[in-house]
Amino acid sequence: MRLSLGGRTGSFGRGGLIIIGLGLLLGLIAGCAPVFSPAVLQQVNRELSYDLVATDPEAYRGQTVLWGGVIEKTTPKEGNTELEIVQKNLGRQHRPKDGDTSLGRFLVNYFGFLDPAIYQEGRKITVIGEVQGLEVRKLGESDYRYPVVDAVNLHLWPKPMPLERYPYYWGPPYPYYYWGPYYWGRPWMWP
Repeated sequence: MRLSLGGRTGSFGRGGLIIIGLGLLLGLIAGCAPVFSPAVLQQVNRELSYDLVATDPEAYRGQTVLWGGVIEKTTPKEGNTELEIVQKNLGRQHRPKDGDTSLGRFLVNYFGFLDPAIYQEGRKITVIGEVQGLEVRKLGESDYRYPVVDAVNLHLWPKPMPLERYPYYWGPPYPYYYWGPYYWGRPWMWP
């Protein structure tokens, strides 16, 4: 394959094509990388769904789970940060699904500081952690039973990018309308 650069002729050659091919392959692999390492995922007990553990968290103490949802509240404390999460089912790459379906809430203890300005309400998060039991707290006027998880690994999903709207109208000027391949005119002038 020859390449012309302003009168000069160059050739990629076999080595150049191999380098380009490897670069494209590495870019493709990096784009499909998992969010959690396989070693951490092997620790997860896939049979422990949120609804199963929520019925009796004490029975599953010490088990590693993979849950996700939407952050409701982030509370920094001395030496750790507590996240209150509204549970959501997980989809591809363990990302919480959109929608109004939830089986409840759970608490995550992260040993370290998580900034509430970043881990803010409404952000999607996926957590791998060990079940530590149950904590009862007020949620509104009623007592709510929160399963508690100590985070082993967590992933905060990026915010969705807003769609840019082009500020200009691309149609014919109002009140003129286009009709057919050669006809411009007002509606009362249509044949």
